[in-house]
Amino acid sequence: MTTRALAVLMIVLGASQGQASREPQVREGTAVLAGIVSGSDGKPVPRAVVTLGGTVTLTVIAEPSGRFMFDRLPAGRFVLSASKAGFLTLAYGQPTPGRGSGMPIELKDAERRIDLRWSLPRAASISGRILDHSGRPFRNAVVTLQQRRTVDGESRLVTCCGNTTSDANGLYRIAGLLPGDYLVSALPASDYRFIPDVLSSFGEEMHQTTDEEVRWALREIESASNANTPASPRLPDPPRGSTVSYGRIYFPGTADAARAAVVTVKNGDDRSGADFSMALLPTAFIRGRVLLPDGQPAANASFSFSDGWSMATMRVGADGTFERRNLLPGKYTVIARVSTPSAPALWGSREFNLNGTNEPDVVITLGAAASVSGRLAFEAGEASPNPGAVSMSVMLSPLLGTTPARVGADGTFSFPVVDPGRYRLSASIPAASRGAWLLKSAMVGDRDAADMPFEVKAGQAVTDVVVTFTTKATRLTGTLLTADDQPAPGYYVVVFADDPAQWIAGSRRVPAPVRAATDGRFAFTGLPAGSYRLAALTSVDTSDLANADFLAALKPGAALVTLADGENKTQDVKFARVR
Repeated sequence: MTTRALAVLMIVLGASQGQASREPQVREGTAVLAGIVSGSDGKPVPRAVVTLGGTVTLTVIAEPSGRFMFDRLPAGRFVLSASKAGFLTLAYGQPTPGRGSGMPIELKDAERRIDLRWSLPRAASISGRILDHSGRPFRNAVVTLQQRRTVDGESRLVTCCGNTTSDANGLYRIAGLLPGDYLVSALPASDYRFIPDVLSSFGEEMHQTTDEEVRWALREIESASNANTPASPRLPDPPRGSTVSYGRIYFPGTADAARAAVVTVKNGDDRSGADFSMALLPTAFIRGRVLLPDGQPAANASFSFSDGWSMATMRVGADGTFERRNLLPGKYTVIARVSTPSAPALWGSREFNLNGTNEPDVVITLGAAASVSGRLAFEAGEASPNPGAVSMSVMLSPLLGTTPARVGADGTFSFPVVDPGRYRLSASIPAASRGAWLLKSAMVGDRDAADMPFEVKAGQAVTDVVVTFTTKATRLTGTLLTADDQPAPGYYVVVFADDPAQWIAGSRRVPAPVRAATDGRFAFTGLPAGSYRLAALTSVDTSDLANADFLAALKPGAALVTLADGENKTQDVKFARVR
């Protein structure tokens, strides 16, 4: 794991045995929601799936006329969305597919809203043909789409939109796409990035045929076909060619993502002709040993291997050796760990940039592993969960999964082996045992690691972490009003920390924007105590809040709001002009 990546240490509080589930009870009312779902051409969309979420969750199928109805609804706040194959899913009041959110509908008892209308845009698709290096159809290639997105302040390629496989003619098609820019790539279905070693085998390595091998074969054939000539001694085998394999190739035919062509689609586009050929790329192997600090083989070490797309974990040999073959060009990280309850954890790592050159003599000498430990605290209030029922895990990243942590009956916890990197610490309690408890803070020194990342260095022991839960929920509510004090529904409300140092994507201090309901009301719950800026916008998306320049431009015109622990504050916003 590199220090550039921001990961999450996640604590999960488990439900105690015998505790009753607190599922909401559905109650009927007297309100009605009804309307018509159409396409962007104005024609009805028959059998569209319309979903109602909020106080209750219901789904209906639209009639051939596109009409739908939800009756006997209780008073409350609801959101509506509609979907159908070939169309983009869109919420009622959502201005742009895949961006922003729908407009919540505030219903009163016996209220009838039967004139709701919105149009579903047609989905886009990308199709083409995959060929092998000889120009023949490439069957069963796994075709995926990626987009460039900003993650933790860095521009990265993020896989999206599912994947498909090419057929016997090399043809593929990915449908149901939002408008946007995509990179198309393909790789063999047997590539290790999709199937770990524990489930399959790479089989024999593939070598390029050299001119010397061809000449050797021709001489062997000539010698075997000349029956009247005494048999000559068999020639020694020629040196084998370099190892190669098919790997990930991007449209229009490059292994370098930086040189890939962008495929742009709009609503309803059927973008065909994204054809490209697979290429044979040089492969290499990594072979080495894992040693204990005293130089002895680390026979009990686990060995993790990552290429940035996935991770495979296995045990090293009894002599501490490991080997990985058929490695395509790219950056690889090898991590070795030893962790037992009776001894301090050990850790070691190496990184490699491979491009056909083998690494046959790698040595990883283990040293003290980094660790994170601390205790749980519950502020005075309801009966706290039993610490003995607490389960914890450390999330290295969504890709790499979780690693178990150790929890004591006294409420202490520890992550005995943590890779160097930057982390935020998150904690939660399952709904069945949560009650009124919610995370207040996760203090690492004077830093609240629930929102501000902290760094763990190689061999460092981060101790005295205090994760505090509280029953005092902070709540910020209000109503958007026009200059003449009328509700202003449909606008987006954003709240973000006043301090630019706290503008971190995913932080509780920069929550997702909310949409003001039909009565102009909005609400944010769970904000930590502190100073915030509050603004109303005509259009915004969660991704905008990851952009510090966007927030900096917004800050001067945004209202300043200060929240104390557990405070329930109402802050109406009146405006004559919005962005």
